[in-house]
Amino acid sequence: MKKYICNIVSKTLLKSFKQLRLIISCVILALVFAFTHIIGSNLNCDSYTITAFTIPILKFIILFCVFFLIFAFIFILLSKIQPTKRQLSNKFFIFVFFGLLIIYLIMLYSVYPGIFGYDAPHQIWQVENNQIKNNQPVISSLIMYTFFNFGRLVGGTWEAGVFTYLLIQIFSVSFLFTYTTYLCNKHTKNFVISISIFLFFALFPVNQLFVINCAKDVFYSYIFLCVVIIFGEQLLFKNKPFNTMQIILSIIILLLFLFYRNNSIYILIPFVFATLIVFQNARKKLLIIFSTTIAIYLVIIGPVYSFFNYNSDNTKEMLAIPEQQIAYAYINNKNSFNEEEINMFKNIFPYKNDQQFSELYRPTNSDNIRVQLNIDKYSNGISYFLSNWMSIGIKNIKNYIIAFLNNTRGYWCFNYTLSNEGSDRYIEYMNSTYPNGIHASRNSQIPLLEKNYIEPISKMTNFRLTNLSNIFAIAAPFWLLTILIMYSIYKKNYKLLILLILPIMMYITLFAGPLPLLRYVYPISVCIPYLYSLAITTLTESKPSVHLR
Repeated sequence: MKKYICNIVSKTLLKSFKQLRLIISCVILALVFAFTHIIGSNLNCDSYTITAFTIPILKFIILFCVFFLIFAFIFILLSKIQPTKRQLSNKFFIFVFFGLLIIYLIMLYSVYPGIFGYDAPHQIWQVENNQIKNNQPVISSLIMYTFFNFGRLVGGTWEAGVFTYLLIQIFSVSFLFTYTTYLCNKHTKNFVISISIFLFFALFPVNQLFVINCAKDVFYSYIFLCVVIIFGEQLLFKNKPFNTMQIILSIIILLLFLFYRNNSIYILIPFVFATLIVFQNARKKLLIIFSTTIAIYLVIIGPVYSFFNYNSDNTKEMLAIPEQQIAYAYINNKNSFNEEEINMFKNIFPYKNDQQFSELYRPTNSDNIRVQLNIDKYSNGISYFLSNWMSIGIKNIKNYIIAFLNNTRGYWCFNYTLSNEGSDRYIEYMNSTYPNGIHASRNSQIPLLEKNYIEPISKMTNFRLTNLSNIFAIAAPFWLLTILIMYSIYKKNYKLLILLILPIMMYITLFAGPLPLLRYVYPISVCIPYLYSLAITTLTESKPSVHLR
């Protein structure tokens, strides 16, 4: 009898504790969402001010309650996902591959030879004219040029080169997304979820427009997904992870990951330490993978790049946030600057007068003033700049916070509108006419689709159905990741949290960048289905699955 009563009490306490964890998790999320929504709404990005940091209590309470109910529903829904009786056969994934391939090819022919914008034309131009510098990742430029040049040799034009590169990208991505769908189905064993993931990859407009885009950020996104999958599958599901071939494959994928975006090393390092500490069963093999990868990376970006004179100065981009903060403080509180700080400001930001600088400054985009930054005239340029940045910041803490929030607002606020000036666009749809770049003309083979679907989608910022447009917002991946982090904590899925270091660190590097763009967060967007399937799998893999022929 005592044993029976103890079992009942322990089960009741356990259930209450789980409910308490659910409530605490949802409360934290609701507080964060409500607070950021109000702060984001108060930011005025058309000028240089912010409505006072006061929080309207009634509005905050209403938002908190609404968000709490939404997150409680999401958590309960995720917790109740079960394997379905109907299971997908391997033949279905053949259909997935060819379905993705056909849809993407239709998109490509509608903008033939493809979208050739962002940095891609300049990267090809650098290699073609032997002007290679690491301001554009060298390895990605060389890989892209190889495929472009092959297409040009076969077809005789740069348009053929663009088309060849995108054909290879489409075939590769169709396979990758098929494999991702297969893994998600394997982990969730849920027919509806697997079909939904396929539809996301096939029909979500952002996926359709990026797969026909030559930007290095697009292929980098697919590499990032490969990194997440490799370590997710090996570390979370295998007692003896990484055989010899998998070690070699991991090194190759990680090298591409590091070389396709210059700041990827900052994403990898924290992940290296965390995995070595947590996954003791794989520590020796992880050491081989990481030490080999980082050693090769350092040799190439160091001695090899120096030998070929590929190195370039990326200081201006690294200082994007400090530049914005000093500029914002100067415009709003010039009287706080002493004589030395004013002289420093006028020397590093050459301009005729304060009015000209005010017109040049954009709160959400550091590109306008970043190109004006002139710290090279000082022998200790960076240290001199940073010492003044700190001394100015002590007197302008509020202005520094506002400048940071403004410059990163697009990453975390749904009420964010792009200016459509210069690079500040949702998706760069038109082929580039950049002077130092290779040019390719557009000749749509399906003009009706281009005019009525692809072109309007590329201007999603003009979408008027606010609730629907939130799905396409630059901030969407950030909040989906935030929900996933809290859900993993709620479910005590700590191994998944280790894997989530990769997208978390990516956001940290993005928050230090010059401006929020959709292509910068796309690596996280393509990983969301797989990561959510890992959050669900802990509930389903222990249960017997039913296979129907």
